[in-house]
Amino acid sequence: MDTTTITFTQEPLVSVWDEAMALAPAHWMESALLLNHPQQMNRALYDALEANGSLRCFAARDDGRLIGYASYLLSPSLHAAGIQASQDTVYLDPSVRGRKIGSEFLQWIEADLMAAGVTAIYQHAADQSPMAGYLRHHGYRETHRLFVKEMVNG
Repeated sequence: MDTTTITFTQEPLVSVWDEAMALAPAHWMESALLLNHPQQMNRALYDALEANGSLRCFAARDDGRLIGYASYLLSPSLHAAGIQASQDTVYLDPSVRGRKIGSEFLQWIEADLMAAGVTAIYQHAADQSPMAGYLRHHGYRETHRLFVKEMVNG
């Protein structure tokens, strides 16, 4: 694959939603998040967050076809001056991995967030995921561990 056809953009959610939902089942299986709960994307909440400027969506495309997506929640930091971006989701189709497209996409996202005034980016990676090493390679450092307790009624 010739990477000259690859483009990175910050796009409105409406322009990536349907294509991202087509890639989402593979993403969810790979990340194995909250396996005891069905995935139920809250489109209305995503739209509301985007409308008030709290959500930024990004797309990686190959000749217009979505091959990756990311979204970040932006908020003023409660503990330091500046705006922080917290990863909601990041995914790159496995068929295009290993070609530095992911690295270029991440760098593009970082530049966009920085231009938007973001002073810190928070990323997360599942235990035993190659994503942790990937993030370290790109200058991120582990500062905390994220723990999840699923609250199941019944």
